[in-house]
Amino acid sequence: MIGFKYFRHFIILLFMFSSVFFFSINTFAAKETMKQVQMEMPILRGDMWIKMTNDEKASFIWGVGHVVTTEKVLMRNNPEIKRERGFVARAIEASNNKQMKMQEIIDAIDVYYEKNPDELETSVFEVLWYETIVPRLTVDKK
Repeated sequence: MIGFKYFRHFIILLFMFSSVFFFSINTFAAKETMKQVQMEMPILRGDMWIKMTNDEKASFIWGVGHVVTTEKVLMRNNPEIKRERGFVARAIEASNNKQMKMQEIIDAIDVYYEKNPDELETSVFEVLWYETIVPRLTVDKK
């Protein structure tokens, strides 16, 4: 199970790096570390999203979907890793409540940035969460 262990850590690190950019960083060392991380894996924000082609947007959503699907399979086979309040568990719940087509997700993100041009620094992942997942949750929409 060493392979599973490392794969799980990779998924966790991927989400950790994505969420780190939501919080301000005050120390020089932390800022330098975050610059390095951003150079290696930039966070997709609205200013980049609005310039992307529909195919590029679909590729991003497709990738997020694969992460969710992969973890869904891992949770089914290894219930000890299931986290009810984690992103993947909530995305699965939202999908079970009402599935959205790829283009519906892209359109929801496009509409958000069109209606909020001053929010182009907001990450696409955050918009994805609040505009497509949270509205489809049944209870405790945090």
